[in-house]
Amino acid sequence: MRLATLGLSLALLSPLAAADDLDPSRVPADARWLVHVDLSAALESELFAGLQRLEGDLDFEGEEWDEIRNELGIDPRTDLHSVTVFGVTDDPEEAVIQIDTNVVAEQALDALKLHMRSTAMNQGGAQIHRWQDPDGGGDTIYSHLAKRKGSNDRLLMVSPEPDALQGAVAVLRGDARSLADGGTHGVGHPRPGAFIFVSASDMLSEILEREADSHVAKFVQAAQVQIGEHGGNTFAHIAVKTGNRSEAQQIAQVLQGALALAGLMGQSEPELAAALPMLTSIKFEADDEQLSLHFERPTGEILDFLESAAHGGGHQVYRVGPHDDDDRDAGADAKDGDWY
Repeated sequence: MRLATLGLSLALLSPLAAADDLDPSRVPADARWLVHVDLSAALESELFAGLQRLEGDLDFEGEEWDEIRNELGIDPRTDLHSVTVFGVTDDPEEAVIQIDTNVVAEQALDALKLHMRSTAMNQGGAQIHRWQDPDGGGDTIYSHLAKRKGSNDRLLMVSPEPDALQGAVAVLRGDARSLADGGTHGVGHPRPGAFIFVSASDMLSEILEREADSHVAKFVQAAQVQIGEHGGNTFAHIAVKTGNRSEAQQIAQVLQGALALAGLMGQSEPELAAALPMLTSIKFEADDEQLSLHFERPTGEILDFLESAAHGGGHQVYRVGPHDDDDRDAGADAKDGDWY
């Protein structure tokens, strides 16, 4: 059963996996949050190359990765091209994961059937597979595999909730509105070089009201986070929407105060002092009801700092170049989806 768990884990590894350009035409117009990660850009970045030097687990090697490659035929470094995760509610059980991959996905799903119980269902003419542990334990997962006509491209869609998956398939077919048609999210688009893109709509205020202890955090109504590398620099950009201009300015003042305090502490704390060039690179801007935070530094400097921190504040310096649940009829007429 370990292999079966690893197989389905491919769908849950989306924070590691990745993406081509974000395609809003695949995301429902009423999506309230999404996460998009670009593995292709990350693997080619100087930052990731340096992090691999510092953390060996980032090399996609080891027993578990070998088992995935050998038994399922999928290599995450070459076969997982794009991942977008989104939800129309804040319930993670209703999230949908879209994985841009290739024809290898068909082989992987066939291999997975040897280890998990798979039931084909017809939902609106689309073939949905329900995956269950044959021993009756574990979660139930639903999947749909769409094929781009005339190419080896595949889009594997996975969700714990069949209705959420069916809704995503309807969007892909053009039978339901997408973010490209306009929606409540206003997601925007990742910047050049961004390999992590997170966006959440006004649901944030509801979540923070329930869970956050910070009074400032509860001002946040929507947010967007981007992290990436461009032109030899690593950047992080955060945009926060508040209820009004006053709230945006209050958040900016709190954050600026925290940086000023860090600067004072750095005068007596050597470890903090080493981080000050990074902290002072953070810039704030409050414009009406939106607060923007931007950080950008040469990637080589960031790697030098991280390596120094990893060695207890030593000064070893290196440079790393970039890497060139209800039973449904098993519909015989239902097919894995064409890429509509």
